[in-house]
Amino acid sequence: MKTCSAILLAAGRSRRLGFDKILTPLAGRPVLHYSLSALKQSPSVAEVIVVTRADLLPQVRALAAAAAGDNPLRFILGGAERQDSVANGLREVSPSAAEVLIHDAARPLLDERVIAATLAVARARGAAVTAHRVTDTLKEADDRQRVTATLDRSKIWAMGTPQIFHRALIVSAYAKVQAERWPVTDDAAAVELSGQPVYLVENPGLNLKITRQTDWDLLELWLGRGGK
Repeated sequence: MKTCSAILLAAGRSRRLGFDKILTPLAGRPVLHYSLSALKQSPSVAEVIVVTRADLLPQVRALAAAAAGDNPLRFILGGAERQDSVANGLREVSPSAAEVLIHDAARPLLDERVIAATLAVARARGAAVTAHRVTDTLKEADDRQRVTATLDRSKIWAMGTPQIFHRALIVSAYAKVQAERWPVTDDAAAVELSGQPVYLVENPGLNLKITRQTDWDLLELWLGRGGK
């Protein structure tokens, strides 16, 4: 029995990229198509809640109808910030859901193996997030861009999505975030602020988030060559 509801975030405005990326073709398909199809077809997912903007809603509905997969879909409007969109999505999750998966549509390389691995850890431990080890040397700097410290990269991980949680845990965590207006840039941070542990699941594959033109160009090459 599938007990995991998925929230797919597709309400951003791509301010840093300079154009609206969600419906723009990437290697021949709209960016949203990739993660939406993965979730619609996932044997781990019971339902998909797509969070988007009012001006994109008709096109998103049409794209979803054409995408492969039978998992049921619902569409809701996002909020001013990412955390507001997540909170809106959580309010729409089915009461029967035991877990909630949250994924950014700007990460098109969503893989079922990663979904399944992260879900297994979340079911066992309550909160699991996809991440990869940092390989660059990391420096801390002051506001004048003067280096103040070299960080131990062996302890540093870069976060990704999907991030999966017990439903009661993430709902409670976001209730606190919304009430206190704490700024969070990912869902793990909301759970951390509530005082609960979060566990990492290493993603061995490429999981780029489209933020800059360079990200777009790399994914265009990767997907154009059949990468996944």
